[in-house]
Amino acid sequence: MTKGGAISAARYISGNKKFIGERAKKMKISVNQVQCKRCGSIITSEHSHDLKWCKCRGVAVDGGRDYLKRMTGDPPSEFLELSKWEE
Repeated sequence: MTKGGAISAARYISGNKKFIGERAKKMKISVNQVQCKRCGSIITSEHSHDLKWCKCRGVAVDGGRDYLKRMTGDPPSEFLELSKWEE
């Protein structure tokens, strides 16, 4: 563990591989949100560099409407992707 109880071996999961190429350029993030399967918390990142952790600190979300970034601890926590996209 690191200072402040942060998870030292965080795993980074960024980007959205479902939308590739020209379609990705047209799509915009309207809601950047996940639900932790461990504690049930739904967390939303409102703006760029707005990192938020769930209650059990199993998963974090970041990026607001600019980009998708996910972090999990070690062992990795499972989460449901709840983000929404608009064209």
